[in-house]
Amino acid sequence: MQKNELLKRVQEKMGDGALPMTKTGDVVAATFEVIADAIVAKDSVTIHGFGTFVAKEHGERAARNPQTKEPITVPAGFSPKFKPSTTLKNRVNAGE
Repeated sequence: MQKNELLKRVQEKMGDGALPMTKTGDVVAATFEVIADAIVAKDSVTIHGFGTFVAKEHGERAARNPQTKEPITVPAGFSPKFKPSTTLKNRVNAGE
């Protein structure tokens, strides 16, 4: 699903005339921005019934350059992760 389809579906869920498409887009964009800002700040965002967004730390590790076969070190860092809630997992498994 692309962003435009997401906006159309959000607007359908809210009902006719609830918000113009531009405002719906602003709300969705602001929601994603707030979640991203929290992850960048190493905070977690938990949405009851949906899941939790976190910045997961991964340590430094050894790897190998696939072209030269030279060993290299991949530095420690953070990756964004999403952990679905049990409610969401159950809905997906039930096909709702």
